[in-house]
Amino acid sequence: MPRAKPAPKGGSGTTPLSSEMVRAVGHIPGTPSSLSSCLQGLAAEIKAGEVSRTLVIQSGLIQQVVCLLESDYKADSSPDLLSSKQRLLKLKLLTQACGALSHDLTDLTAQVLSLVCRVLGFLAVLSGVQEGREGCSLVPTNLPHLHFTQTANNDPDLKRDSCPDTSESDMSDGEMMGQGGDFKRRRLEAMVQKEALYTLGLVAKRVPKKEVVSYWFLFLPDRCYSPLSSSVTSLCTHHNKRVRQQALSIIAEFLNHSGQFLALAQHTEKTTSYTSLSTALAVSLATMHTTLLARLREPLGPTELVAVLKLVALLTEHAPYPRLDSSLLDLVIRSCLDLAREERNPVIQVAVLSVFSSLCQHRTKEASLVNSASALFHSMLIRARPDLSTCSPDNNVRYMAMQALASLATVDIHTFIKQAGDVKKLLDSSLTDSDPSVVLHAFRFIKSFARNLTSLVETESHKGEVEDSKVKNLATSFWVDFLKQSNFALLDKYPNANIKSAFCDCLAEMGGLLYSELPEPKKLLCITYILSQCGEGRVEDGGVVSLERQIQDRAALSSCLRTLGIVVMFPTYVTDTAFHIDVADAILPHLPPTQTQLASQAPQLRPQQPTPAPRYPGLDPSNKAVRVSASWALANLTDTLVQAEKDCEEDFPVTIARNILYTAINAAKDPTSAVNTKSNAVRCVGNMLYYLTRDRVGGEEEFDKVMSAGADCMLNNIKTGKIMKIRWNACYAASNILRKEGLEKNYVWKVELLECLLETVRNFQNFKVRINAAVALGSAVSRGALGDFYIPVLEALVDSLGNTHSEEVFGEWQHQENLRDQLSISLCQVIALCREEKEFSKVCSVVGDSWDLVETSLTHSIKRISPEKSSPFLAASQAAEQLARGNLAGREEVMMLCKLLRELAMDWGG
Repeated sequence: MPRAKPAPKGGSGTTPLSSEMVRAVGHIPGTPSSLSSCLQGLAAEIKAGEVSRTLVIQSGLIQQVVCLLESDYKADSSPDLLSSKQRLLKLKLLTQACGALSHDLTDLTAQVLSLVCRVLGFLAVLSGVQEGREGCSLVPTNLPHLHFTQTANNDPDLKRDSCPDTSESDMSDGEMMGQGGDFKRRRLEAMVQKEALYTLGLVAKRVPKKEVVSYWFLFLPDRCYSPLSSSVTSLCTHHNKRVRQQALSIIAEFLNHSGQFLALAQHTEKTTSYTSLSTALAVSLATMHTTLLARLREPLGPTELVAVLKLVALLTEHAPYPRLDSSLLDLVIRSCLDLAREERNPVIQVAVLSVFSSLCQHRTKEASLVNSASALFHSMLIRARPDLSTCSPDNNVRYMAMQALASLATVDIHTFIKQAGDVKKLLDSSLTDSDPSVVLHAFRFIKSFARNLTSLVETESHKGEVEDSKVKNLATSFWVDFLKQSNFALLDKYPNANIKSAFCDCLAEMGGLLYSELPEPKKLLCITYILSQCGEGRVEDGGVVSLERQIQDRAALSSCLRTLGIVVMFPTYVTDTAFHIDVADAILPHLPPTQTQLASQAPQLRPQQPTPAPRYPGLDPSNKAVRVSASWALANLTDTLVQAEKDCEEDFPVTIARNILYTAINAAKDPTSAVNTKSNAVRCVGNMLYYLTRDRVGGEEEFDKVMSAGADCMLNNIKTGKIMKIRWNACYAASNILRKEGLEKNYVWKVELLECLLETVRNFQNFKVRINAAVALGSAVSRGALGDFYIPVLEALVDSLGNTHSEEVFGEWQHQENLRDQLSISLCQVIALCREEKEFSKVCSVVGDSWDLVETSLTHSIKRISPEKSSPFLAASQAAEQLARGNLAGREEVMMLCKLLRELAMDWGG
């Protein structure tokens, strides 16, 4: 059978199409002239077995082949051998043509989707889903609006076969017992069924998911909505092994990323004359569970059993178990535990463990899973231990068992604490194993275990239960043992970047509370290792680091930088200026200016500015992952500097602070920077602009230049950020500028920044960007910071409130509510800055012009806002009461505003 050639790399605009097959179908007697012309045109465009997807769709080939096959079935109910061969040829052509289907061709998809009803009905007959020889037209289910963040895979490098060959024949032994032509005809009919199933699999894989789920009854068992006699799920019990495996593959494609659709299911015990979609879907999922779990108890081959377990894993990921029959999840867990006990095949063991891992990742809070945590733990633990019964054990089982244990730690950390002795023995044996992959998976398990253990300790701390806590003592002992010399020796024994990365990820999960409990030598060992790894690959004595070495170290370096960014925020180091300097020296080399920036140095980077030589020259600065981690760590360092500004015993060196600022400005302005690098960089710029005061930079002139450079960076990212995340981070970072003291002067950069924020909060289409623009406008600490923009800011906040009520954006309701709340807070913050009666009169006038809007918004927002955010209402009320006592006393709009603010301040918890 001819195989479709894979599309060339980067050729997502083409699809495989055999020129021989196109010509063969064109020469079949009775082929319509329109189809013949279409095939001739396509044959001329085929280059090296590839043709444009757009051309296939626009030519109408799929529509015409479907119509031809449909007419073939209607014309002859008992085809001869020649007719079967011709039909098979046409179906193969349809299969290849369906390779052009892809959700990225949005402007062409509608042409194909108009035929989906006929295509799927026809394929249902050919694939054996629908009994009889007459096709049917399927009607899509009318579904509520569903938004699929991930849709069907449109990878052009799609393998021709959706399952491996199970035998050399497409027919069973019984089917092969026939006479000559009858056998050949039945063999061809089996091949037709195989092609039909493959085409159905292509539809499930390539057509947008929101369209595929409208025909859910074709894939899932249903007796309410389906006009078909069965479904693809029914083929999972077909007598032909190849058909069963193809059916399993098709259902897997359907279930993948279908969670939002399956969430419509709702189990009910009541029986009524009308069956809703939710009820039908719940019954369908229950039937599928029963069918698949029953197959686990049958004597299947390893390949098929693994395929069934893959479907069970997909169900554990996407099925809405809280809305289904409560016994289903228990049944899944029991069936898989039984299979794990009975089967010794390592391939099947790995598949069962993957089901357990999926359960623990996606059903963390389910009561059935929590209640089974102990049984699952012991099942996984046994398989995570080394197999001493054979000289060549299959460590794949151990890898998967430790991955499953890592997921189970999130479900029930208490089980691991109770079995602490067994866990320690497992870790000790795994970390000394000769297989580096076992060591890697052990570290990954430790990461998850440590994260959940730290979370438990911190939860107890918040509840005041940390004193003499057994959990805290156990966690501290665990980390003291983990930071032993033998574990660090492993990193030298296995010069593997993934192992180093996993080790650093473990350290990042320690948490500030437990870190403070460590003995000083352990703290020193930990931080020395992290800092040294951030300088790994540094150039010494004029040497050059090879590119190969740089590539090997990038993953470990990124992890070390992330860990350093976490450690710098630990309470132990908040006021440690010497450590802050070390951290800056370790991070800055990994964020150097790009070659373009070096060629055209920005004006604000003063040549005479002293820049300390970095202690650790960085790896290849073009690597985006390293730059993202470095920018995040640097932003966390600046957060710490701002937090501890007045508590540090020593001042952080201004030269390094300015170097941090200009490095962040470079990264934020660099058009080649990744999105996360820019987002982190603008946060860093905002923090350093707040930190660098007039006294620190050395006078008014230098202050103006520094602030101008930073504000220009903010403006650039607010206006032209590639994605919304950059823009809202830039808006939030701008709040650090406005909350500085001593901004009474009308600096050019301040005026431009305020104008930009006013325009953004009024009219920008993204709610999160507007929220952060409102945060910035409300962050001014003094009336002088807003200058002549005081009343315009007030008007812009009121106008923006009005926009939030006139605009309704689907799916953005939560952000819309958050925007109203933030605008209400910012409005009160601005009112609280008012110091003059004349100006307060204008405030009352602005508010009075939109009184109903302001009153309604503030009254509703105060009920949603958390207590810690309610202080602006009290401050606004106090300022209003004070200003209303003089000449403004008795004015209606003044009294109304004072009364409203007083009620909000008193009843914020209402």
